[in-house]
Amino acid sequence: MLNFFKTILSFVYVIACVYSDVNVSDVRTLTLDIEKVDGTALTSLGEKMNSSLLQLVGRAFTNLEERVCQTCDAWAPWTACSATRFRSFGIQSRSRNCWHERVKCNRGGDMLVENESTVCINRIRPCPQNYTYLNDTRLCLRLQTDAQTKPKATTICQSEDGYLLNTDTQDRWDAALTLAGGKNVDTLYIDGQRDSVGGNWSYSNGVDPEKNGVPSKWKPTEPSNDSDELCRAIVKTSGEYFWFDRPCVNTYAFICEIRT
Repeated sequence: MLNFFKTILSFVYVIACVYSDVNVSDVRTLTLDIEKVDGTALTSLGEKMNSSLLQLVGRAFTNLEERVCQTCDAWAPWTACSATRFRSFGIQSRSRNCWHERVKCNRGGDMLVENESTVCINRIRPCPQNYTYLNDTRLCLRLQTDAQTKPKATTICQSEDGYLLNTDTQDRWDAALTLAGGKNVDTLYIDGQRDSVGGNWSYSNGVDPEKNGVPSKWKPTEPSNDSDELCRAIVKTSGEYFWFDRPCVNTYAFICEIRT
């Protein structure tokens, strides 16, 4: 790779010599061994030859050489924000290892640790009491096993500044199954309602799961579209959970979510 760059640099040097007006008292100062051709040398020659083109090319190759001959490792991931309260400011940092010298693109000399810090803000809203925070989904979730109708369940979640859980990502679907399975709950309401049988589903929070890329969770015979089945639920049948359409007046467990 470096030999390729040297060849290109040498070619640029020759072209520049042909097309530049050289006005130097000692032309020996323009002599440059092929092995010494690099971006810095081209920039220096451009200055001597009063060639802005050569200077520009030299600077470009210097930048390229610095990228090719890395003297530092990649930055480590940012640390967690030091702020512990919601919407408070703190500091987060990252580091990398660097070497003091560079000889033919080989790292050498003393190794130094380079640190970088920045101001951050804690955007993770603390979960209310009785809610569980799931880091993978950035959700606060609470399974309510006291069965309610769909309108009542919706009202309870909203009174806690939340919504019925919408399984609009695979992670949220998995979280719902984990909570339901942990309490042996077979049926629970989730977000999703429609105005008429066979109509489009609407959601109080989030988006349509299938339009958001979630593989269909409908049981093969669902939605059955019975006359009063206008609400969406999760139902366990034959040991597996599925989406079902169910009457909104039935009473089931439910999951409230607060998105942080």
